[in-house]
Amino acid sequence: GGELPPLKSRVKYFVVADPKTGRPRADDVKPIVANGVPLHTGTMNRGRGRFGFIRQDIGGEDMFVMPASCSAFGGCLPPAGTRVAFRVVPDEKTGLPRAEDVQP
Repeated sequence: GGELPPLKSRVKYFVVADPKTGRPRADDVKPIVANGVPLHTGTMNRGRGRFGFIRQDIGGEDMFVMPASCSAFGGCLPPAGTRVAFRVVPDEKTGLPRAEDVQP
C-alpha cells in the first residue's frame, strides 16, 4: 500500500470487488490534480463584486478569489454556497495565497 491522501482531498478511484469478501471497495485512489497540482475544495462563502472568499474544506482562513479566476463560471464569482475546486497560487502583487482555476 501507499499513502492515504490528506483528509477531505478530492480523489479519483476505481470500484472493484474485494477478493476476500466480494464486497465493493475503492482501488487505485489518487488525488485529483490540475496541471500536476492537487485541487483544493471548498464552498463559496461570500462575494463582494470585484473579489470573494472560499471557505476551505480543510479549515483555516477563507481563500481569496477574483472573478478572473472563475472562467468555469463565465468569469463571475459563483453564488454563495456553491461547491468549488481550485488551485492555490501566490498572488503576483501581494505574494499571499489566492484561488485560481475555480471550477464546479
